[in-house]
Amino acid sequence: MNLIQYIQANKYFIIYYELYSLITSLMKKYILIILMIFGIYCQESKNTNPTSSHQETSQSLNLTNKILENNKWNSDPNFIFGETISFQKGKVELELPGYEEPSQYYSGSYTIHDNQLVVSFQKRKYMDEVNNDSSNMKCIFSVAKESLYYNEKLDCVKDFDPDIPVSYYNLSSKLKSGERRMIDTTQVTILHKTFVSTVDALMVRNSPSAKAEPVQWLEDGKYDSTRTSLKKSEKVKVIARTIDKMDVGKMNNYWYYVEIEAVDEDHPIFIIKNGWVFGEFIK
Repeated sequence: MNLIQYIQANKYFIIYYELYSLITSLMKKYILIILMIFGIYCQESKNTNPTSSHQETSQSLNLTNKILENNKWNSDPNFIFGETISFQKGKVELELPGYEEPSQYYSGSYTIHDNQLVVSFQKRKYMDEVNNDSSNMKCIFSVAKESLYYNEKLDCVKDFDPDIPVSYYNLSSKLKSGERRMIDTTQVTILHKTFVSTVDALMVRNSPSAKAEPVQWLEDGKYDSTRTSLKKSEKVKVIARTIDKMDVGKMNNYWYYVEIEAVDEDHPIFIIKNGWVFGEFIK
């Protein structure tokens, strides 16, 4: 075989080898880029604030000792078993109310570091027994965008219960009439006024629509039947209303988001039920 025949016989091998070398080189570069991106992502995740992902969309506020000490804080002000936490001169006390069991009390100290509240509990009291405790809690002071009652909150995560974050609302930061909030996907204007039903059976609904399912609740002392509507002349507390009026048949009015005092289905305690009523039938 002469030189020309040898080259012709092996030219396709040379082409394939060059393509293989090119593809291999490109794959190495892409793998290196992917590894670099993954390393950056891991580093950012490691440096993420450990106070949990539920705070990612919160608008952080400047936290001071004065704000903590001059205000009352509660995890659920509309519920008798909401947790309460208080601060005074570097000391902190937390009450965890119990329904069928006595309340638990935690006490300790706190500091503010990089605008983050760091609580260290040292004592736990249950009934007459006091035990040493070494748990911690970290909190971010932020705007309570989800609340229809308050503007400020402490978003907290306890190391002894990290899967259940808790928010403590500043009871002095009540929302004013005219402020706007979201209820599910509906934008509303805060009102906080008392209205009266003008019809015999004003249906309370789960959403601002005449086609929405009714809300059901138990009335104190009447556990054998549920209610779904307001009686004529019955007072109801309105928390908010829709931004725009809506049509229901030939009527055009706002939908109002109301608060109803009810009884829990499983325990003899008062709870709050919420729903929507059409504005044509309240005044």
